[in-house]
Amino acid sequence: AARQVTKQWYQRRVRDRRVITFRINDKFNSIIPDDDKWQLPMEHYNTDSGVQETKDTVKALKDLLSAEMNDDNTPNLPRWIIVYFDYTTTTDGRLTGKECMIKWCPEGVKVMSRMTFAS
Repeated sequence: AARQVTKQWYQRRVRDRRVITFRINDKFNSIIPDDDKWQLPMEHYNTDSGVQETKDTVKALKDLLSAEMNDDNTPNLPRWIIVYFDYTTTTDGRLTGKECMIKWCPEGVKVMSRMTFAS
């Protein structure tokens, strides 16, 4: 499932998600797409609005991560987070974008999850 989501994301000429998040399943034997709240949409692509949307998305992602870390009822899970950043270059002022992959393994993750995530 994770491979299919990633393949669809990279094959599209116009992206529809600014953030795609994956995690390890409960049996620790495969990587799966995370819940829908972790899949943040993209409405603007390589525009000035996209640059502002990137800033808003980073803030929303920080809020999701801190909410999970501060909620005692939700287990902390390691994640792979792919973020598409829109930005303006400083040399010639053109709009462009890049993907960035973040490995997130917060404190308090179970040892089995941490070991599986690292391998």
